[in-house]
Amino acid sequence: MFAADPQNEGSRAALLVEQIAALGRLDESRVSARERLEQELGYELAGRLVGALTGDKGMRTTRLVA
Repeated sequence: MFAADPQNEGSRAALLVEQIAALGRLDESRVSARERLEQELGYELAGRLVGALTGDKGMRTTRLVA
């Protein structure tokens, strides 16, 4: 951990407030990255990719029956 630096407290607080405000401006109607992956790669492959990248061994491991 970094020791608190009183000289930088104001700038760090301002940065945090700016980042929180940016989160509030997110476009809720935007398609999620997961949904975009599914559109491009298909449901099963997108699930495998996200599972591999997140390290989630149980994520969408069931096979889909056509």
